[in-house]
Amino acid sequence: MDKYYIIKKVKYNFPNEHFKHSIMDESEYDLKNASERLIAYRTINDNKDVSFHLQEVDAIGISKKEVA
Repeated sequence: MDKYYIIKKVKYNFPNEHFKHSIMDESEYDLKNASERLIAYRTINDNKDVSFHLQEVDAIGISKKEVA
């Protein structure tokens, strides 16, 4: 089963326009839970410079021990 991260993207305008991406909660979710949380984050967000999206977890090259 695929797992997803919820990514927060923040736009900064000073000194130049740039972006910062971070994983919310540092947790992996199945598609249903990730979608529900994404909708909740988007609903409560009132900052036009902040957005959220899903990113599928890519575990290639990571041992099972590192994932757990």
